[in-house]
Formats: sequence, structure tokens, C-alpha cells
Amino acid sequence: MIPVILASGSPRRKELLATTNIPFTIINSAVDEVEKPGLAPSDLVQDLASQKAAAVAEQYPNHIIIGADTLVFLGAERFGKPKDEHDACRMLTALSGTTHSVYTGVVLRYNQQSYGFTACTNISFNQFDDDFIDQYIASGSPMDKAGSYGIQDLPPALIAKIDGEFDTVMGFPREAFKTAYDDFLKTII
Repeated sequence: MIPVILASGSPRRKELLATTNIPFTIINSAVDEVEKPGLAPSDLVQDLASQKAAAVAEQYPNHIIIGADTLVFLGAERFGKPKDEHDACRMLTALSGTTHSVYTGVVLRYNQQSYGFTACTNISFNQFDDDFIDQYIASGSPMDKAGSYGIQDLPPALIAKIDGEFDTVMGFPREAFKTAYDDFLKTII
């Protein structure tokens, strides 16, 4: 069996990938992400995932490398991980009471072959009050998450609607990944 590496330090990706029963190790991709201007959201997250996979693949060419990246979009405005608490507050305030899109790109790489896909889930939030935003930021939870929130952390009453795969919002669309992984294996074996 070809060894698999998850090129991510995300505890949520680790947790979700573990449920697929595919044995893997983790090597955090320390790549400085370079965003190419003008890319559509789906292409952008896939390109960032590809950069992460490529960085780890340089050292582990005979492994299947999994790269992933997640971004939140409210219209054309992009929300990555917050820089600080003020940035987290800005993002949560902007997303409160809106419908926004969460894109996760995943790239599988083996030697010079790669396959990528993007999943998108639309999330509708009810209004957040200022006390909730302050308490949530004080918990530290938003600081390592695209859009400054973890869908699994939020009280259900704040979520009006989820249109798409819940796991996409957590940063790793399991069902789409399992299909892609099986298809990718057929091309490299």
C-alpha cells in the first residue's frame, strides 16, 4: 500500500480523515501560500491546496500527499484565518445574519500526478449578538479557522441553514474525498 501523508496541521482535517479508515501520517506543510490574483473561489482554494501538497511531495515523492485549504466568501469578500481578535470580530460581524459560501479545495498528489476537487457549502447565519461575538472570540476558538468560526462550535440556534456537506465547512469534505481517493488510486496503481 502506498503511504499517505496529510499535509496539514488542522486537528479537524486529521479527525475527519481518520474516519475514512485510510492510514496516514501528518506532515504540516510550512509553505508560504501565494494567492494568484483573479482566481475564482473554487480555483483559489484548489490552488492553495496544491501548493501545500507540492511542498510536502518534494520530500516524499513516493507517497500520496493530501493538501487542503478552506476559505469563506461573502460575495466577493474573502475571509481566511483572522490575524488577531479585532479581525475575528470584523469577520463574525460581517457574517452575522448572512448567507455565505465556504469552499474547501483538496488535492491528491503522487509523484508528478495530481487530482483536485473543490466542495462548496452555503451557510446561512441568524444574527449574532455582540455578547456572543465577544465571548466566542475570548474562547480563542476563532483564531485558527477560516471565517473566524468553527461550525461545530456554534450553538445550533445561530445556524439558520446549511446547504451542502457539513464536513466541507470543517475543512475536509469526507464523502467527496473518499470518491476522489478511490478514483486517484486507480490511476496510479
